[in-house]
Amino acid sequence: MMSFLSDTDCPDPCQWHMKRCALLSMRTIPFSIGVVLSQMLSGKLVASSEDVKKIKEIPVGFYNFLERCLDPEPELRFSSAREAKRNLEIIQTTAVRAITLDIEGTLIDNFYEKNQRPGLYDFIEFCMEYFSRIFIYTTFI
Repeated sequence: MMSFLSDTDCPDPCQWHMKRCALLSMRTIPFSIGVVLSQMLSGKLVASSEDVKKIKEIPVGFYNFLERCLDPEPELRFSSAREAKRNLEIIQTTAVRAITLDIEGTLIDNFYEKNQRPGLYDFIEFCMEYFSRIFIYTTFI
């Protein structure tokens, strides 16, 4: 479960700066939440509602939430972090089966002969069938 500070507990830093310019709006907090959450989900910086559906790493269940957070029209965003939190809590998600493999030194069984490691192909096929995401780390010489 995620928790957010309320709008009055911790105003967004950009609001603090913009207060002098009379542009203060509590709707910048949901925008910031949208930017941070989309980057957490995808690893990419998303700065507009139009970008959300273009990034395949963002789960479909978050599209409407993120599009509303990132709407270019502030009056169409969530009115507060509290409202955003309520909407975030009802998003249905499914677990992603992922595996991380460190295969350094496992691609070949002998550096000099460069023979392929027996069974490696079958193991990688198994991983591709049973995991929706595979992260592979190795070193190339």
